[in-house]
Amino acid sequence: GINAEYMGILQMEPDKEKSSDLIPEENKLQATPEKPQEEKKEHLEDVLSPESQQLVKEIGQDEDIDTRKQLIESKLAKKKAEEDRKMLANRLQLLRIEEQKALKKIESTKKKAKEIITIKNKKAEELKKKEEIRKKKQEQIARLAEENKTFKEQLKKGIAFKQELTLSQKKQKKQMILDEKEKSKQAIETLKSEIQTTNTQKKQLVKSQEMSLKIYKKKDMETKKERALGLVENKIFKHSQDKIALESEILQMEQEEQELIQRLQKTQLLQQSALDELEVALSIPASAGAS
Repeated sequence: GINAEYMGILQMEPDKEKSSDLIPEENKLQATPEKPQEEKKEHLEDVLSPESQQLVKEIGQDEDIDTRKQLIESKLAKKKAEEDRKMLANRLQLLRIEEQKALKKIESTKKKAKEIITIKNKKAEELKKKEEIRKKKQEQIARLAEENKTFKEQLKKGIAFKQELTLSQKKQKKQMILDEKEKSKQAIETLKSEIQTTNTQKKQLVKSQEMSLKIYKKKDMETKKERALGLVENKIFKHSQDKIALESEILQMEQEEQELIQRLQKTQLLQQSALDELEVALSIPASAGAS
């Protein structure tokens, strides 16, 4: 499929130009049959320009034939040179055209070759990627197969180990149940014994507590009586002390009262004296006061 695609790109249309266009002009001229020499000679003077023909007539037919011959030959040589130049120019033009065509074909060929290389590289890259993907898949499949194999082996070992462990656990559990039953039986017997002992101790303790309570209550009542008597005596002593303090305070207040009364009497006397002086001052006339 790839080669057919490359061949399709490389196919080029054949040139539609006629093969006759590639034949040089000189070959075309050579292919033309030559005219007889005599006919050529008869028409040699026809190649001359009107001006040259006039010069020939002036020279004459018999005079200076060499000069006339040289003129005709030079004219023919010039004409042949012009024709050669024209043919050469045509060939050069054809060669230039062919060169441009060749360059275009070369460029087209290079472009198509580049496209082919690009397609090949792309195909190669795709094949490389596909191969890498295929290898990765194979590696993954192999790894998964190995992991599956390992898992199965581990699962098989795990099942066997679990079966053994289950059997061992069942035996241990059975033995533990028997041991627990024996321990429970012993614990019940021990508990019964402890309960009996505890009950006996409780009865003895209750009796002892009752005796202790009676003694405590008796002592408490005596203590309360003593405490109450002490409180009463303290209150009586405090009342007597308060009475003495109050009586002393009353005595001091009475002395202070006598002192205040005496000071007040003196103050009233001084106030009365001041009022008397004021009245005297107000009763004196203003002129007498001035003199």
